Amino acid sequence: MNIDLHMHTICSDGQYEINDLIEMAISNNLKIISITDHDSIEGLKKIKKNKKIKIINGIELTSRLNKESIHILGYNIDINNSYLNEKLDMIRTNKFYTMMNCLNYLKEKYNIVFNSYDIAKFFNSKGTISRADLAKLCVKYGYASSIDKAFDKYLGDIYNHININEIQITPSEAIKLIHQANGIAILAHPKVIKTDNIEELIKKLKENGLDGIEVYHSLHNQDDVEKYLNIAKKYKLLTTGGSDFHGENKDDIKLDFSIKNKLTTDKITMLKKVDMHE
Repeated sequence: MNIDLHMHTICSDGQYEINDLIEMAISNNLKIISITDHDSIEGLKKIKKNKKIKIINGIELTSRLNKESIHILGYNIDINNSYLNEKLDMIRTNKFYTMMNCLNYLKEKYNIVFNSYDIAKFFNSKGTISRADLAKLCVKYGYASSIDKAFDKYLGDIYNHININEIQITPSEAIKLIHQANGIAILAHPKVIKTDNIEELIKKLKENGLDGIEVYHSLHNQDDVEKYLNIAKKYKLLTTGGSDFHGENKDDIKLDFSIKNKLTTDKITMLKKVDMHE
């Protein structure tokens, strides 16, 4: 069966509502999916039952190690877990103040301003808010021609110039949080991580409870896949895969990724460890 275990909705930085994305997945002949919004499970709470597809509860937690961003995917999580919900609420609240500081910096440094309606809509969004949302506003108001350009011109290093109020969790803390919600912790898109020795990092994360690696990803070529498969085998880690679909917010990543790359259930060892609901 065709499978995609990495995609985002408007509850983080994706384009579509969760049930619309599920319908799109069905139309693309996907049989098993996971919605993995950044630091948010709000979309998962709104899933409508659909017998045409199986869905695994998921999340993508943002963690930091030596100022490097490391994303940890959590699968099979209990979305009613009180500790998980409390932690995510704290992350969102702190993100609010960080984004306020970003807005003030854009105004003072670049004279970039948005109207009160768009700012209110921004802060009342359904999920996590991030620099990607600010980038969209920069495009809307003509300050940049694309989201990538907005990051290049204004947002790429903005955290180096403002007071950060965000709760910064380490990869080991992210793994622990996922486990406390009865989930499975997976290192997301290892190719993206800036490190001189990815295997050593994975080894250390394994020692801290990491369960697996996202071997198959839209940014991974065949050599990458073989590399991470070998590491997974060496350290007895589970394997997962997905497109990292965001819609037009990342229009180079298509929902048919798994079809074209023949990403089927036999390649995903994690499936033996999860529950799925229809």
